[in-house]
Amino acid sequence: DIDNVFLLRHARRLPVGKRNDPAAVEKQHKDFPIDHEVIWRFLTEVRRFIGGKWYDPDEALRRGSFL
Repeated sequence: DIDNVFLLRHARRLPVGKRNDPAAVEKQHKDFPIDHEVIWRFLTEVRRFIGGKWYDPDEALRRGSFL
């Protein structure tokens, strides 16, 4: 399952015919730089996930399963 999608550049994808055009790609990168706030939110989500409680034996017994 996908929980979240981070849109780094706030832009639509280039049309298929322009994706291999270096000038078009460079222009889009200049016009829509990577948003540092989105990167920060992504890192915050990763940190929260890694720091989360991975396994609780009592909860696994109550639920009947664990990952």
